[in-house]
Amino acid sequence: DFADLNTRGMEERGRIFAPDLARLLDCAQDTAVLDVGGGSGVYSAHLLNRYPNLSATIFERPPVDQLAMQCLAERKLTAARARVIAGDMFVDPFPDAASLHLYSHVLHNWGPEKVRLLLDKSYRSLRPGGRVAVYSCHPDDRGGRSAPVAEAEYSVLLTTGYEGCCYSFEDMRSLMEGAGFQHVDYRKSICNRSLITARKPANS
Repeated sequence: DFADLNTRGMEERGRIFAPDLARLLDCAQDTAVLDVGGGSGVYSAHLLNRYPNLSATIFERPPVDQLAMQCLAERKLTAARARVIAGDMFVDPFPDAASLHLYSHVLHNWGPEKVRLLLDKSYRSLRPGGRVAVYSCHPDDRGGRSAPVAEAEYSVLLTTGYEGCCYSFEDMRSLMEGAGFQHVDYRKSICNRSLITARKPANS
């Protein structure tokens, strides 16, 4: 019951943010996205609607994996385009076929060591030249900027209710580059959210 309530809540939040993520994240050259901790699959669903040549795999723990399958079926997404794999993102290996790994409102729940672990796993399993995309609230501290009050308050909420925080752009850049990613990019979204992407070198 708790998993259902939480997943449905994240689904409703995704109905607000997923369309803008699909606008910001260019997947024209991608073939497969791995949606790590993807919940109901709402973010992948919007990417699939925008990019007909893209397929998606939702990687989620039971029982959320079953809820994700229900939500994808409600969207009339076939198994050929969207599938669900049950697993623990911290323990189980990631599938190797994806050209893009998506973390949407996932990494901010966890402390730096677990974020490093996940980014390392993504780097190892992504295709050469593949990308990682992180969608969340990321204070823009480029050039010494200070975080707006709303973003600081959200970070405090995450710190007190979970293990993580709102990692700033520079935080994420350091974590991504530490895993081996290059060409870290920052794009503003709606409602103090932003998209940070980085690429695995093509020769790695």
